[in-house]
Amino acid sequence: MAETLRDYARPLISQLPRDHTDEELKATVVFAAIVWNVGSFSEVRDAVGYLSREMPPRLRVERARALAVIRRMLTWKDRCFADDDRCALAVDVARKGPELRVRAIGVVRRLDPSLRGQVHLLL
Repeated sequence: MAETLRDYARPLISQLPRDHTDEELKATVVFAAIVWNVGSFSEVRDAVGYLSREMPPRLRVERARALAVIRRMLTWKDRCFADDDRCALAVDVARKGPELRVRAIGVVRRLDPSLRGQVHLLL
């Protein structure tokens, strides 16, 4: 999951300011994981809230721009990662020199018809 998440976050990471901090880098990858995990409209609202209120101050954007970023990221996921149905959990980011290290746990979402559409996470 970590390598996939790093690849998925790459377009966002490439937009970071040259002098970005480790906190900004981690927040960007965590945001990518939040968007990766979107499965409902309420989760889109959560992602908008994260990007507009919880990102480090200089990376925050207005709600309309947040929605545009999320739409692009969801389109990117659909085009390039459509066969990957995992959720990204326990995301951590570290830098070792020029290398970016991402750690994440991937779990598979499965609908259980007997539970009226509830989602089970399979570890």
